[in-house]
Amino acid sequence: MGDAERSRFCAIALSSASEPQYFLLLAGDLQLLQTSGYDRRAEKTTEVKRRLTGFPQKLKAAG
Repeated sequence: MGDAERSRFCAIALSSASEPQYFLLLAGDLQLLQTSGYDRRAEKTTEVKRRLTGFPQKLKAAG
């Protein structure tokens, strides 16, 4: 897999990670989740997005 393909993959993965974040926000607004459940899941989703954001930068630095 080349650098361009990895960058594209990471961009798609980051966009895909935004979808559950939106649905968590919606579920929280509709009070379908308890606050503790929402907070825990939102934190994990944010962590995944943070890692996906930093991953291409680490690949460039390593390459």
